[in-house]
Amino acid sequence: MSESEGKSENFIQDRLDALSSIDGSIVSLLKSFSSLFQTYSNSKTDQNPTRYQDDITENTKDIYKNISDVAISLRKEVKLLDENIGVFGKNKSNIMILPIAVDQKNTKLGIKKMDYEVEQLDKLMEKDAKYQESTREGANDTGGAEKDKQENEADVVKKEDNYE
Repeated sequence: MSESEGKSENFIQDRLDALSSIDGSIVSLLKSFSSLFQTYSNSKTDQNPTRYQDDITENTKDIYKNISDVAISLRKEVKLLDENIGVFGKNKSNIMILPIAVDQKNTKLGIKKMDYEVEQLDKLMEKDAKYQESTREGANDTGGAEKDKQENEADVVKKEDNYE
């Protein structure tokens, strides 16, 4: 093996090692999602689901941290590759990357979509907390169930009156 072949392997091997590290971060991200879903499922079957709230919050933070780490690492790799496109001698291995056309994606749309999804999750968590509170109150107060039944019957009568 000549010296130039050994040098070219350094740049390429560095890129492969960086991508392998990013791949590991993505696996960690998937593991965080799995933990979040498992914790959420456990909270649905437990009598006291509020004790899982801290775990869900922690899992969510881990997910966003992993997403951030992956995005930053990918941006660094893209920048490094971009700096070496069409230029000889830019890196220590003297590798020149041939240019190709890549279209830029609309990232603002992704940010808006993510914000919308987070708002929806917040609303669901609030509704779930209110539902859990109402079921606990309903279990302690048998008169509340009778009152709800009477209100539902009154709503049915009102709807029937509107159809006539």
